[in-house]
Amino acid sequence: MEKLFKRKYPLYYILVPDGISFKNNNIIPSSTFKGSLNYIIKNNLSPIIICPANKFGSNFSEQFIANKYLISNGYNGEIYFFEFDVSYYIDTTMNASILKKNLIKNNFWNINSKCAIITNRYHLNRSLLIFKHFGFNIVDSIGTLRGEKTKGEKIPLRLSHYRIKLIHSVYEFISVLIVRSKIWLKLI
Repeated sequence: MEKLFKRKYPLYYILVPDGISFKNNNIIPSSTFKGSLNYIIKNNLSPIIICPANKFGSNFSEQFIANKYLISNGYNGEIYFFEFDVSYYIDTTMNASILKKNLIKNNFWNINSKCAIITNRYHLNRSLLIFKHFGFNIVDSIGTLRGEKTKGEKIPLRLSHYRIKLIHSVYEFISVLIVRSKIWLKLI
């Protein structure tokens, strides 16, 4: 990943997206996702690698919205993201798989590069499990809290479990069990 940025870094921060919201015909990061983005800004973490993710029927991807949010809120670190246009839902397994393939394809991959995962605290265990499975050298992790909810924001139906913390937590617990089973059965 050294060739990806202006210089070599001791640690690369991989941001796993956490949804978008719609407000007054604008697309913004979900309050869950804003927690991670605000953490990056507040702590001036760099460089950031934003995983490829979803559009939820809109014209803009989660990674594009994240990049726009970071820059418009004063972030001046290095950011890497790419667009990946697909018609299906990209889950966390696909986030890791597509990112790794892109890094290899562009000769950015160095399996020894140290990485930290940043995502919502509920999503963290599943993200760590998956990214480690795909060979990322994860040496640190940051589980963030939700950002402030934007009044009037509407999240995609696919993310309705974000609305209630207990349901979000149970959803992630079950998802971890499913991922562990898929890894054990060598399905991923």
